[in-house]
Amino acid sequence: MRPTPLILALALLSAPASATADEAIWGLLKSGGQVVIMRHAATVPNVSDSLGPGGCTVQRNLSEAGREDARRIGDAFHARGIVVEDVRASVWCITALTGLFPTEGEMLVLTPRGDGFTVAGRLKPSDMSAN
Repeated sequence: MRPTPLILALALLSAPASATADEAIWGLLKSGGQVVIMRHAATVPNVSDSLGPGGCTVQRNLSEAGREDARRIGDAFHARGIVVEDVRASVWCITALTGLFPTEGEMLVLTPRGDGFTVAGRLKPSDMSAN
């Protein structure tokens, strides 16, 4: 029997901030109907972003730590059989939408509602494993 989103949401509310709560968030994602928004992983410090025609040559690129976080995040999704479409938005859009400012590589899981959404949980790359 597959748990309903309500049961998973209640588990999230009652669970301590621990691996159990993180797994409840992953379970909610696996059940479908959620929206995931995420800030890019760690970038090379002291490099400014520039918008325009230069592609990656004028953008801050991921640092080695950021590439490791990106691999960890991808492995965590893959291990759980969760597929996410490639959709891009700036961190400013995320902040405007949620009122939250995610850290580098942090993922916000949103549950759509008729009049908006609720934040079901947050996952940081350091807390992700490919269980």
